Amino acid sequence: MYPFFHSLPEISLDDAILRENLQAWKTRTRVHVRAVVKANGYGFGLARIARALDGAADGFVVSDASGLQRLRAISHAPAATLLDLGPEHAVRVITLGGIPNIVHRESLAVLAARADASSLIVRVGLRLAAGWSAIDIADAPAYATVLAKAGMRVELWTHLTNATTDRADRERFGRFVAIFRERGVDVIGEDFESTAPAASGHAHGTAVRIGVGLFGGDGLACAIGVKARIIDRLRSDGTLRASYGAAVLPEGTDVLVVRCGYSDGFPRVTRPYRRVLSVGMQNTVIRGTDDGASFALLRADDDLDALALAAGILPHQIVTGLGLAFQRQTAD
Repeated sequence: MYPFFHSLPEISLDDAILRENLQAWKTRTRVHVRAVVKANGYGFGLARIARALDGAADGFVVSDASGLQRLRAISHAPAATLLDLGPEHAVRVITLGGIPNIVHRESLAVLAARADASSLIVRVGLRLAAGWSAIDIADAPAYATVLAKAGMRVELWTHLTNATTDRADRERFGRFVAIFRERGVDVIGEDFESTAPAASGHAHGTAVRIGVGLFGGDGLACAIGVKARIIDRLRSDGTLRASYGAAVLPEGTDVLVVRCGYSDGFPRVTRPYRRVLSVGMQNTVIRGTDDGASFALLRADDDLDALALAAGILPHQIVTGLGLAFQRQTAD
């Protein structure tokens, strides 16, 4: 008899690889690297990632004050927020020693009116897409005027996500920065790149934000491991299919069936990837044989970008899917 829990895939996270990958980004970009631990550390746990990278990262990026409060139990490194949830939220971020992202005029007004305004650091971002908490370039002069009068130090940022408009977006951000400088704002930092644009080799401002890139891809080792129990060994008789509707496997083809599927966070692979023939809800079919009791679906020498391409999704979806499964596993 096999205990039930032995059938579940084992998902692991290698803290040493996380740190090595962060150092690799620092070497590549030669600027400060802030580790993004939004979405509860991409599902692997904000505290877990923060502990692994504290002392190595030049700072952190969290979603909001609640994430910052959790981070402060682990690290007192510089930390910036991504969201502006109103004046009370901005004040809470300041109280926690963080750098609030300012989007709403009300938040800006409350901070500018403080007696200690000249000692504060805030962030203001240029909106390039609707999904980011930032301001339009037309609003920059008004914000710059308030910031300069209050004497606040400012980090300016944006988020580059469209390769086809990359050059124009960088130029637009340059104009955004110029508006603040021309109005006398003390601009102490510029960060406009996350994992994908930072990997392109362009100029990197004073810092980069690296989130999903901490876990692998871009030639770096994969920090996530997935090991699945082998539950069947089969050889095609010329009628066996790898999955529903799939082509018949040639006679004599050896396959392994392992207990891991997309319900466990592993992506559905639709293009050739290593030995994977099909990924179902609970099981994955692997070409070839193996003498062990388990099979490593994801290991240090895997490329998260290649897996994402084979699955037709973003690396973020793979990391967060496996992260949520990791949390369920550790909770059990």
